[in-house]
Amino acid sequence: MKIKFTLILIMTLTFFSFPSFSQWQTLIGPFGVETSSAVFFDSLSFAATASGLTVSSDSSQHWTIDSVGINGTTGKLIFKEGKLIYDRLFNTTGGMISTDSGKTWNAMTTAGPFPPIKYDVSSDSIYVWCEYGALYYSANNGSTWTAMAVPPTTNNVTDFAVDNGRIYVLRSSFGTGQGAVYYSDNLGASWQSLTTNGITGNTIQPYQLLANGNQLFLVCNSDLYKSIDGGNTWNLFNTGLPSNYCCYTHFTRISISKNKIYASVSNGAGLFQSETAVAAFININNGLPFETDVNSVSENQNYLFASAFSGLFRTNKNSINWQLSQTGIQSSSFNAVEAKDSNLFIGTYNGFYVSHNNGNSYSAIPAGKSTANFYFDNNDVYACSARGYKSADNGYNWTNINFPYGYFSQSLTDFCIVNGNYFGLNIDQSLKYSVDNGVTWNIVNGIPVSTALCIASNNGILFVGTSNGIYYSSNLGSTWSIALVGNFIRKIKIENGNVLALSSGALYVSYNNGTTWNNLNCPATNLNAFAIKNNTIIVSPGLFYTNNFGANWDSISAPVVPFQTAPTTLCMNNDYLFAGFYSSVFRLPLSIITTSTDVTINQNTLEISPNPVKDILHIHVTNYNFTEEKTVIKIFDAMGRCVFEKMFSSSINEQIEINLSGLSKGIYIMQATVHGEQLAKKFVKE
Repeated sequence: MKIKFTLILIMTLTFFSFPSFSQWQTLIGPFGVETSSAVFFDSLSFAATASGLTVSSDSSQHWTIDSVGINGTTGKLIFKEGKLIYDRLFNTTGGMISTDSGKTWNAMTTAGPFPPIKYDVSSDSIYVWCEYGALYYSANNGSTWTAMAVPPTTNNVTDFAVDNGRIYVLRSSFGTGQGAVYYSDNLGASWQSLTTNGITGNTIQPYQLLANGNQLFLVCNSDLYKSIDGGNTWNLFNTGLPSNYCCYTHFTRISISKNKIYASVSNGAGLFQSETAVAAFININNGLPFETDVNSVSENQNYLFASAFSGLFRTNKNSINWQLSQTGIQSSSFNAVEAKDSNLFIGTYNGFYVSHNNGNSYSAIPAGKSTANFYFDNNDVYACSARGYKSADNGYNWTNINFPYGYFSQSLTDFCIVNGNYFGLNIDQSLKYSVDNGVTWNIVNGIPVSTALCIASNNGILFVGTSNGIYYSSNLGSTWSIALVGNFIRKIKIENGNVLALSSGALYVSYNNGTTWNNLNCPATNLNAFAIKNNTIIVSPGLFYTNNFGANWDSISAPVVPFQTAPTTLCMNNDYLFAGFYSSVFRLPLSIITTSTDVTINQNTLEISPNPVKDILHIHVTNYNFTEEKTVIKIFDAMGRCVFEKMFSSSINEQIEINLSGLSKGIYIMQATVHGEQLAKKFVKE
C-alpha cells in the first residue's frame, strides 16, 4: 500500500529564540484601490487613491503611500502652471500644494467654512469651489483666500472650471426648471450666461464642463456637447459612443490629456477616446475591468493611465491593453477570502483577485465592482461581484452569469446552487433564482422576512440566514421552516455534509440538515467570521480554534493591524490559514493549529538525527505497515514561503537524508503527516 508522507519544515531565522507560532505573513498583491487621478513628472509619479496619496519613482511600476508632508486620505490631484495640488476630500482644513514637482508639500489654509470640492489653477492663481457653491481664489499659493460672488441663481453648483483667467460655473436645475452655464472674466464681480444654442431639450441640466482654450466640452441633459467658439454655439459630440451613454444608469465622465478627450461611460459601457479636433470616439476599453468606472485619463510619454474605481491602470498608448499598475498599494477593504486547493480568491471593495500559488502572486480579474463572497460547486467557482461571474478553470477565465442590477449597480452579495438552480442574494436583501444558468432571474416568493443576510445549500436544502434566525426549504422556496429564532445569522458554511451557522453570539452546527442545532460553545464574543476545514474550525475575534467540533478550544495570536483587533474574513486550505482585515490579508501555516509542536502521535514512528544538525539531517520512519513510500519534503521560511521541495522514493525502514548546509542557523520545527496522522519534531540547525 502506497501512502503519501509529507514533511513540513518551518524555519525561524533567529538562532537564540524559539519559533513563534503567530508568524503571520502579509500578502501583497495588485489589489485595486479606488483612484481618482494621477500626475507624472520625469522622476516621480503621483496617484490619489482611497488609501491616500501614493508615489512611484520607477516609472509607475511600484507605489508607496506618500507620507512626507502629506496628511489626509481620499483626494484628487491636479497639476497646472507648475502647481501640484492634492485635494483632500471632505477636509475642511484645505488642500496640500507643491511647487517643486512633489518633492516638498505645504498645507494651504482653509478657504471658508465648508470643505473644498475642487481646485483649479489659471494665470498663477488658485481657485476653489467649496460645498454649497462658495467660490474663492488665492494669489499666494493658498496662504490667504478671497471670496468671490456666485452666479445669480440659487441652484446648486455641479462643476466649475478655469481657463485663461475665465471662470465657468455650472448650476443645476434641481427641480427649479432651468440650469445654466455662467462665466466671469473679473473674479466673479459680474457673471454672464453662456448660450444654450444647439442644446436640445426644454430644460438644461449641466453635469460637467471642461475648458481647453476656446474649446468647451459639456455633459448636459443626456448628451455630450462641444463648442469651438467659447460657448456661443454647441454641437452634439457623441459619434462612436454607445446609445443611452449619458443617463441615469449610464453616466458619462470626461477628461482631457494632450489634446485628446476621453469619455468614460459607467456600468461597463466602456472607455472612449477622441481627437478634440474631430467628433468621433473609438473604444479603448481592452483589458479594463468589466464594470469599472474611469474617473480620469492621463497621458505620460508612451503610456496612458486610467484612474478608475478598481485601481490605476496603465497601457501603451499605441497598443491598448490595460493592466493594473498599483503594486504595493493595499486595497481599502477586503470583503472575502476563500481558498480552493492552492487557489486563493480575494474579494475587495473594488473587485476581486486570484492567486494560483497560495498568495505568492496575484492576477486582477476584470470585474470592477465590490466583491462580497465566493462559492464553490464541484470544479466551478462563482464570484459575488456586481452581476456575478463564473469560472470553470480555477479562476483563470470568467464569464458573466447576468445577475440583475440592484441598488448602486452592485447587486450580488451571496450565491449558491440547489439542484442545478442558481440562487442569488441581492444587495437589497431580496432573493432571486434562475433555472437557466443565469439567462433569466425571478424573485423567490414566500420568504417570511425581508432581512436575508446570507445563503447556502446542502443536499437539496436551501438555507437563508436572516436577522431573526435561519429559514430553510426543501422545495426551492415554496415552503419554509425556521430554526435558531432570534439569532442574527452572519454566515452559513457547509463542510462534509454539516451545516454551520455563525451568529453574533455563538457558532452552531447541524448534523441533520437543519432539523436540530448544537451550540459549539465558542469562548469568543461578538463573532464576525469563521472558517472550517475538515475537523478544524477557527473563529474571529480572538482566533479561537477547535479540532473536535467544540469539545475543547484553544487560541492563537492574530496579526497586528492598526485600529483593528480581529480579521473580518477567514478561510483555510491544506497548507494555510488566511485572515483578511479591512486593509490587509495575512497567511499562517495551517499546521500551527492542526498539530502541537511538542506532541507526536507515536514517538517511535519518526526519528531524526543528529540534533543539533550541521549539514545532513537523517530522517527514519518505523512501525508502519507498508512496503513502499513516496515522501514529499518541504522547507518553509518563517514567512511561510517554500524554499525547498523534493519528492523521495524509499522503502520501509530506509533512511532519508536532507542536505541543510544552505540554510541559516536557527531552530526548526519538523511537522509530518503520516497516513493521516500529525507528527512533529523540533531540532536545531548549527
